[in-house]
Amino acid sequence: MDVTRLLRRRTALTVGLMGISLACLLLLLNPASALATGEGIAGWQFTKITETAHYPFDSMLNGGRLFWARATQGNGSELLCRDLASGTDSTLVSDELSPRSFDVDGDRVAFTGYDGVDAEVFVLTISTGQITKLTNNTWDESRPKISGDLVAWDRHEYDFNSSNFRLFACDLESGTTIELASTDPNQSGLYDFQVDGDWVVWQIYSFHNEQTVVRTWAYSRATGETAELAGPWTLNSSVTLAEGKLYFASDSADRSDLYAMDLATREGSLIASNDKQIQSIQVSGNKIAWASWYTASGPSVSYLAILDSNTGQTTRISTPGYSAGQLDLSGNVLAWWGQSLAGAYLGMHNYLFVYDIARATVTRLTSPRENIQPNNTTDGESVTFLRYHPSETRLTTELVVVSPSDELPLAFADISGVHPYRTAIVGMAEKGFVSGYPTGAGEPDFRPNAQINRAQFCKLLAEVLGLAVTEDLLPPFSDLGTDDLYSLYPHEYVAALTSIGAIRGMGGGRFSPYSGLSRAQLVTMIVRAVDKLEPGLLVDNTMIAYNPGTLGGFDPIHWKNMARAEITGLLDGLAGFGKRWDPWKPASRGEAAQILWNLASMDEGTP
Repeated sequence: MDVTRLLRRRTALTVGLMGISLACLLLLLNPASALATGEGIAGWQFTKITETAHYPFDSMLNGGRLFWARATQGNGSELLCRDLASGTDSTLVSDELSPRSFDVDGDRVAFTGYDGVDAEVFVLTISTGQITKLTNNTWDESRPKISGDLVAWDRHEYDFNSSNFRLFACDLESGTTIELASTDPNQSGLYDFQVDGDWVVWQIYSFHNEQTVVRTWAYSRATGETAELAGPWTLNSSVTLAEGKLYFASDSADRSDLYAMDLATREGSLIASNDKQIQSIQVSGNKIAWASWYTASGPSVSYLAILDSNTGQTTRISTPGYSAGQLDLSGNVLAWWGQSLAGAYLGMHNYLFVYDIARATVTRLTSPRENIQPNNTTDGESVTFLRYHPSETRLTTELVVVSPSDELPLAFADISGVHPYRTAIVGMAEKGFVSGYPTGAGEPDFRPNAQINRAQFCKLLAEVLGLAVTEDLLPPFSDLGTDDLYSLYPHEYVAALTSIGAIRGMGGGRFSPYSGLSRAQLVTMIVRAVDKLEPGLLVDNTMIAYNPGTLGGFDPIHWKNMARAEITGLLDGLAGFGKRWDPWKPASRGEAAQILWNLASMDEGTP
């Protein structure tokens, strides 16, 4: 039985809350069904755009419209557009041209298409349907980018002896195409280039004395001039172009600072000082965002920063448990790609996160089983991304759009919008797995730092797994107290997990239901249950023979379970996880929620 079916099973017996201690904080509601259009998590709604018959490979949001390229039934592809307000789809470019990579600005789309010989660059005017071909040669053009009347792209030229890239730009108003740059074969290369307004900025890297040297150049459509951007700064590879300004990080021996350069005057100004590397700079209106990290007394911690240039106020968002990068900022939405710091020995799982600036909330949108491409885009309202999702028969690719819901998400008084376990706690509450302690002042408390006891966790785990819990189940332990015939807690939940081998007690017929549960014990209970109900979901012992996990062989019983859970993704997002993480420390309610949310969100299609 797979986890999808487990999460869809209904609890065999639902009882009233009378007789269940408020301390258990768990509701007997039905698990949520698999994700469909209109369902969501923690204030965000999900819509699947594509069917499995068509393979999407590129997408972007622009002005309330979703653009995406997808494979057709033959060997071609087509470019489509959906108006997100009306849900209306239209085909912009048919498979006759087999469009691939593309960029959108207002009423125009620049794309690469096949002309019967190779990939060329075209521009589509959406309102008229007119398509203009900009190139006609025997080389492959790629990565077109458009802003106003300016289009830029690169060309890969190769033969048996050499391979190099060339960069071109076309003025759509005059129809003039010029070459901006060419790399020396086998000696240098072209970093990503950017187009904005009348400017094109690009970077060329080369190798000297076993070091990589990066040089930055700019082209002005207004003057027709090309010049290297030099000055008292050391520009690294993290640059972004916006409204005639180049935002870049300048590195020194022990720090990285953020500057803005007016390209017309070549004057630069310091925007922010930082203690470690600045990367993935994004600009939208008066907001500037970047990713960075710092090292305090413990391991390095990644964070995001958003600067309001009007007020000078900087908001810093810590991302414990993840490294952050690949930012995209528009309006009140900041989306980014995060990699879990757990499972690092075999490659980290990646996730998509979104920060709603207006609501000041961080939400993790994806699950451990999904492989997320770092191509997320936002138009300031919605976020789109591609995910590769394993099903029972094949690896499927889905294009998903996530939009803020009209209703405010559930909230707890002691869980801030940027709490590291917010998504897990709110997600578990929305599925009916957890509730909170009443405060008498509105929102309940969750108490994420409080210890979770063994009886509480049994109830929570049984409900996440969808176990059938009935009054006729008999636990084999003598220290559970008198069995309340009007409540399944704790006796029948303990009995249900005992029957599948998830728990074995403390010896001597004791279970110690109200004692704390160590992190190692909690993980072992989960691993045993999953092995019984979903064999093969977790990596096996063969895998951990080559990868003992972050904690290694700390215990003859529990270390293998911990390593298997880590590699599979169950420990993703745990704050402070690393070699100093103590597996014998009592598990907190927040940690339990995060680990079980990782398990629950492995359900196919669940965020």
